[in-house]
Amino acid sequence: MSCTPSTKKMPPRFSEPVLQFPDPGYTRQFAYGGTAALALSDDGKRVLKFPFTFETQHCNEQVAAGAQSRMEESQIMLAREKEIYQHLGLRPGILAPLEISSVGLVFPFYKNGDLRAYLQKTWGEVGQDQLMLWAEEAVERISFTQSMGVYQCDISTRNFLVGDDLSLLLNDFSGSRVGDKTELVGPETSYAKALQDDQYDTVQGSMEGEVFSIGSLLYEILTGQKPYSDLGNREIKDLFQQGSFPPTSTLAFGTIIQGCWMGRFSSAEEVKAALKAAKHKRE
Repeated sequence: MSCTPSTKKMPPRFSEPVLQFPDPGYTRQFAYGGTAALALSDDGKRVLKFPFTFETQHCNEQVAAGAQSRMEESQIMLAREKEIYQHLGLRPGILAPLEISSVGLVFPFYKNGDLRAYLQKTWGEVGQDQLMLWAEEAVERISFTQSMGVYQCDISTRNFLVGDDLSLLLNDFSGSRVGDKTELVGPETSYAKALQDDQYDTVQGSMEGEVFSIGSLLYEILTGQKPYSDLGNREIKDLFQQGSFPPTSTLAFGTIIQGCWMGRFSSAEEVKAALKAAKHKRE
């Protein structure tokens, strides 16, 4: 019995999309975020943030379609970020692009990385005074962007870089809200004000939602952990909906953190003033 090989065309084999690097001077993949990719320059001094571009030649149709959708979303997100950086201009405490081009955004490389990673790496080594200074700096940066009509909408320790002098640099405005352009991103669950499901979209991207996120930001800076870091997203949301938050009575600025979560502040500027007053009271 003989078999004749089938001439039927087989579908492409399943394969992951392959990220393409748009600039030959940046070939070392540095990070792969949800909205864009980061590549380190060959001399290790600069970082290129660029929209996803994938090679999908060997992917099946479903995978290729998903990659195409992600590329389109990435272009939109990065265009918004470019617009916001141009709108904010140069300001101490805000990461300044070295270059804005059709390829992407070029930033200086900071070896300390983001604040979340730095806290985890150095926890127990950083003193209370430094933590309190970071809390003040973080809120000051957010207050400035809000005064310029920019709501980051994804406030977290991930979006602050630690400079060589340990000062904080607010960054990552991919999909953030500016002026009357609605946000395209949202916060992590432990940073999100949780109301009933049908009210969620009315809070995120608002000043109310941003102030709530500031409470979680301060909590993470002062404890080294996100609120309810040992729980899943559903459990965290349920607790937040019940108005149940982690205890803060032993923390510096603990009353202010609770005030952010409970809606007692109407802006980052008010939180900034409260932090300043609390610091003076401690001195």
